[in-house]
Amino acid sequence: MDQAPGQSEGLAEVVPVRDGIAGDHCLQTADRARGNRADRFAVARPHHFATVGQKVLLDGTRSWSATGKIKSHAWTFCDGSAAVGAKVERTYERPGTYSEILKVADTDERVDYDFAVVQVVDKAERPLATITKKW
Repeated sequence: MDQAPGQSEGLAEVVPVRDGIAGDHCLQTADRARGNRADRFAVARPHHFATVGQKVLLDGTRSWSATGKIKSHAWTFCDGSAAVGAKVERTYERPGTYSEILKVADTDERVDYDFAVVQVVDKAERPLATITKKW
């Protein structure tokens, strides 16, 4: 998905989530791509890199609504469990890539979703590459 903001591909469009927050983009729905103004966004980013057993703080506090206040944050996790709250802590006991889902609802009961990707590695495993700093 190497597109500049504002370029369309089918029914979706990549656009900045908010001015001034570098690197945050979301895939817009067909409704938004048809020209309807985005009035709320769930924001679960940045993505995370952790080691097995390390606590990870998933943070949805940057989610926003132009017409009101975010009323609820609900998380659904890859293991089938769930949590509520803008911020939740998780610990991952196995290496892998996890895509945790954030659902936000505003005071008008409109909802939006985002994903927090968590890459977990085992410290005991040998890395695929070693980076050596040479100037």
